[in-house]
Amino acid sequence: MDFETRFEDVLTMVILQWIINPYGDIEETDVILQEELIGLSSNEKLVGKNPLKQSLYHQ
Repeated sequence: MDFETRFEDVLTMVILQWIINPYGDIEETDVILQEELIGLSSNEKLVGKNPLKQSLYHQ
Protein backbone atom coordinates (compact mmCIF):
# COMPACT_ATOMS: atom_id res chain seq x y z
CA MET A 1 0.00 0.00 0.00
CA ASP A 2 1.22 3.45 -0.72
CA PHE A 3 1.02 6.38 1.67
CA GLU A 4 -1.98 8.11 0.03
CA THR A 5 -4.11 4.98 -0.01
CA ARG A 6 -3.25 4.01 3.52
CA PHE A 7 -3.92 7.43 5.05
CA GLU A 8 -6.68 8.59 2.71
CA ASP A 9 -9.10 9.24 5.57
CA VAL A 10 -6.58 11.40 7.41
CA LEU A 11 -5.60 13.35 4.30
CA THR A 12 -9.25 14.14 3.45
CA MET A 13 -10.24 15.23 6.96
CA VAL A 14 -11.78 18.66 7.33
CA ILE A 15 -10.11 20.42 10.26
CA LEU A 16 -12.11 23.30 11.66
CA GLN A 17 -10.47 26.71 11.89
CA TRP A 18 -10.91 26.99 15.68
CA ILE A 19 -8.86 23.81 16.09
CA ILE A 20 -6.05 25.11 13.91
CA ASN A 21 -6.04 28.58 15.46
CA PRO A 22 -8.05 28.55 18.73
CA TYR A 23 -7.16 32.15 19.63
CA GLY A 24 -7.66 33.64 16.17
CA ASP A 25 -10.88 35.52 16.90
CA ILE A 26 -10.33 36.17 20.59
CA GLU A 27 -11.13 39.88 20.30
CA GLU A 28 -14.51 39.23 18.71
CA THR A 29 -15.33 36.53 21.25
CA ASP A 30 -14.28 38.83 24.10
CA VAL A 31 -16.71 41.52 22.93
CA ILE A 32 -19.53 38.98 22.63
CA LEU A 33 -18.87 37.69 26.16
CA GLN A 34 -18.73 41.22 27.57
CA GLU A 35 -22.08 42.06 25.95
CA GLU A 36 -23.58 38.87 27.35
CA LEU A 37 -22.26 39.65 30.82
CA ILE A 38 -23.71 43.17 30.68
CA GLY A 39 -27.06 41.72 29.66
CA LEU A 40 -27.02 39.21 32.49
CA SER A 41 -25.89 41.69 35.12
CA SER A 42 -28.63 44.17 34.19
CA ASN A 43 -31.41 41.59 34.03
CA GLU A 44 -33.78 42.47 36.87
CA LYS A 45 -35.11 38.91 37.21
CA LEU A 46 -31.61 37.49 37.71
CA VAL A 47 -30.29 40.28 39.96
CA GLY A 48 -32.87 39.50 42.65
CA LYS A 49 -32.03 35.78 42.63
CA ASN A 50 -28.27 36.04 43.06
CA PRO A 51 -27.53 35.12 46.71
CA LEU A 52 -23.91 36.24 46.47
CA LYS A 53 -24.91 39.71 45.34
CA GLN A 54 -27.58 39.94 48.06
CA SER A 55 -25.10 38.94 50.77
CA LEU A 56 -22.69 41.66 49.62
CA TYR A 57 -25.38 44.34 49.87
CA HIS A 58 -26.67 43.23 53.30
CA GLN A 59 -23.39 43.14 55.23
